[in-house]
Amino acid sequence: MTVQLAGFSYPDLFQVEGLQRLDQNFLERLCAQDEALHAQLIQYRAAERPFTALEISELLLACAPHVEDFIAELFGIEAELEQSQANTVSHNVVLAFKKLFVQRRAKRLRIAEVPESFAELDAWLEPLLRDMQIAGNDNDREH
Repeated sequence: MTVQLAGFSYPDLFQVEGLQRLDQNFLERLCAQDEALHAQLIQYRAAERPFTALEISELLLACAPHVEDFIAELFGIEAELEQSQANTVSHNVVLAFKKLFVQRRAKRLRIAEVPESFAELDAWLEPLLRDMQIAGNDNDREH
């Protein structure tokens, strides 16, 4: 595999200096694309204040597309990434159906409004599962 990003070579990925330059390159690109997200990432890295688990998750999700594009360019796999994204989007119909299914099920339980965010949905669902004595092994939770 070869590195396609100008100014970098494959051996650079195994050197601290090379990784620092790569990180700086990414940060510059992120700043040019989304200054607010860049500022938030810098603030998180500097540990200027504690971030909640939800804030960290939201930051990771917001940064993910930028990291994905950067890595694709780094290795020259933009076409493969585009194909992968197209394959993923093709599943949107199934995901929309699942969401509709959950919403209809929630309405049957006489819930006025289905929570929009995952945190709200989780807070709503957890007591119901506990009441039904359904124990789950949720590995995504912090312990």
